[in-house]
Amino acid sequence: MCQLKSLINLKKAIAFFDMALYGRLMDNAKRIYLRIGEQVTHKAHPEWGEGIVIETSDSSIPGGLSMVKIEFTNVGQKSFFNDLALPQCCYHAGVKRVK
Repeated sequence: MCQLKSLINLKKAIAFFDMALYGRLMDNAKRIYLRIGEQVTHKAHPEWGEGIVIETSDSSIPGGLSMVKIEFTNVGQKSFFNDLALPQCCYHAGVKRVK
């Protein structure tokens, strides 16, 4: 009987997690950080020099990615995630706008 209760609780927990994950995937409200033409630097890599945003791409598929391509003076093109809602966003990695 104890194993049955544990199994039922486990199934409930999995169902809750699945619904939470589904909700995140279906929430397509991205928080875009950079736009084409903005000048940036990378705090962790000052040797890269200044960069300019040359391309952005944003998926219309729910849960899809938003990317940005930056041309840096000393190292060329680098691509980053561009959605502030994600911990992998270039902002959290150290890419900052030049004021």
